[in-house]
Amino acid sequence: MKLKTLIDDLKAKHIKGSLDKEISKITDDSRTVENGDLFVCIRGTNFDGHNFMEDVIQKGAVAIVVEEFPEESYEDVTFIKVKDSREALARLAASYYGHPAKKLKLIGVTGTKGKTSISNMITEVIKSSGQKCGQISTLGIIIEDELTLTDNTTPDPLLIHEALKKMVDLGYEYAVIEVSSQSFMQKRVEGLNYEVGVFSNIAPDHISSWEHKDFEDYLNWKKEILKRSKIMVVNRDPELWKYLGAEKKKNWVTYSTKEEADYYSTETKFQSDGLIFGSHSKLKGKVNGDLELSLPGIFNVSNALAALAVTQELGIDSSVFFDSIKRVQTPGRTELIKEAVPKGRTVFVDYAHNKLSLENTLKSLREYSPNRLVVMFSFEYSETPLRRYDYGIAVGSLADYAILTSNSMGDYTFEELFADTIKGLDETGIDYEIVKDRTKALERVVDLTDENDIILLLGNGSDHYKIVDGVKTPFYEDQILINYLNQVSSSK
Repeated sequence: MKLKTLIDDLKAKHIKGSLDKEISKITDDSRTVENGDLFVCIRGTNFDGHNFMEDVIQKGAVAIVVEEFPEESYEDVTFIKVKDSREALARLAASYYGHPAKKLKLIGVTGTKGKTSISNMITEVIKSSGQKCGQISTLGIIIEDELTLTDNTTPDPLLIHEALKKMVDLGYEYAVIEVSSQSFMQKRVEGLNYEVGVFSNIAPDHISSWEHKDFEDYLNWKKEILKRSKIMVVNRDPELWKYLGAEKKKNWVTYSTKEEADYYSTETKFQSDGLIFGSHSKLKGKVNGDLELSLPGIFNVSNALAALAVTQELGIDSSVFFDSIKRVQTPGRTELIKEAVPKGRTVFVDYAHNKLSLENTLKSLREYSPNRLVVMFSFEYSETPLRRYDYGIAVGSLADYAILTSNSMGDYTFEELFADTIKGLDETGIDYEIVKDRTKALERVVDLTDENDIILLLGNGSDHYKIVDGVKTPFYEDQILINYLNQVSSSK
């Protein structure tokens, strides 16, 4: 694509050099620059792309987007100066891939918890209606049932628009996108507008020196979705409603498990046969009926209501919703390891990574009246000190016994990384132990429990790896647990 065409959508640009150049690709990663590329200088927490200009020019970059022109002159390199290079990257990505978002109906989902489950539910209902729908979420990018893993809940704009382009080429009509507060703040979703947006809930999260400065900042970035959605599906529960002005807007559709709303549930009962931990609810409002879920917890009832509201607004018959939603499972989200049940253990895997998610997951499993709720948990080194402390408080307050283990440690020692968590556990008075090796911790949780307990493995979710010395190493904890259960069974 010609550089002149590529930069048409950039705001307030100043140019030094020729625009009559063919651009091979766009990148903001200096390591991937090749001859003919356009490089975008991004300022990050730990790096500044402007410091890599010499390197990318030597590798063959023919154009560079900057926030400040360099003092030196470089022959045959075009510099485009913009106010915000992150915003520029998003606009360049959209242009490079032919503005695919304009050819799809986008559904954006935000909230502190439940984004992945809601996104997955919406996707499955749309697909069950006979229409094609892709998904971009914490699980990764899902197109044609193929999963491409990504590093963030909402990936960088180049990956987003490349994925949307693939969907368009394959004749897709819809794309569901998990939209994090960070993606709004870092302009990853700049220029994207949503046919339907979802705001599921809010609680303090992602507050640190490298994320949001305070809860108000976090909330305000979340609220960006309200401005960018044609129709807005909003949780009517008071925990969120009080932060949104408590006044329904004309384009808002509401749902709730606690209040009367456009779509709401009553008489929820939890049920289990050992292989399915689900619920039954009565639905009222714009749609009446019986909601059967094969997922535990009232929070999944709430997630399903959000999916119902979205798919109704898209014109999908409610019978499709009721038929498909009862079969939906989301990998790594309160997911039952079914292979463990015949071997005498009830084991769930969950990704819960903030206090609200943890509390909801633990409370939901308590609804099934286990003899004991035993939690093996950990988290990655990137978590904030507040989150680390909250893990200890949530697990200590709602579990019967806990095993604290390791995951991806980064440059931390175990004692450094988990000091805040241990403080939280100690404050609750729960009985717990520390087993630093994760494989041994899995074996220990089997040895400590029997068929009357519920085991919850927290931290990895659907991720089958741990990071050792900066390298992702395969780690299939579900298989490790099953192998040990087989070993225990054969020794009896």
